[in-house]
Amino acid sequence: MKLIVCGHGGIAPGILNAANMIFGEQEGVFAVPFFNGEGTDDLKKKIEDVLGKGEDDNEVLFMIDIFGGTPYNVVAEYSYNKRNMDIITGVNLPLVLEAVSLKNSIKLDDMVLLLSNSGKESFRVHSKEIKRVENNNDNDL
Repeated sequence: MKLIVCGHGGIAPGILNAANMIFGEQEGVFAVPFFNGEGTDDLKKKIEDVLGKGEDDNEVLFMIDIFGGTPYNVVAEYSYNKRNMDIITGVNLPLVLEAVSLKNSIKLDDMVLLLSNSGKESFRVHSKEIKRVENNNDNDL
């Protein structure tokens, strides 16, 4: 399975760079940035270039920064009616790390399901976590 991180500005290369620091460089994982001054044709060309790289994978997961933005719209148009491609939005480092760790062991549909739950779990509020820990400590007494 190919994983393609795509988003505005340097978010995609930044997230992929951070993931590579943690897991090392991974085969089949790509960053596609959409920079200020570029148009939809530029982004389409970048996506086509990435999809042509490496072995001919059947499944592709696009991990996009925001729903409804230009990267999402271009990828949605490109992948429309292609059962071997899907898109998730709200990409962040924990999501990419999870996807990288699973990409060679599960199918695309299962990956999307797991990541939809993982994204919710990776969002934490520090003050609520402290209260939760304090409440658990009080219950242990």
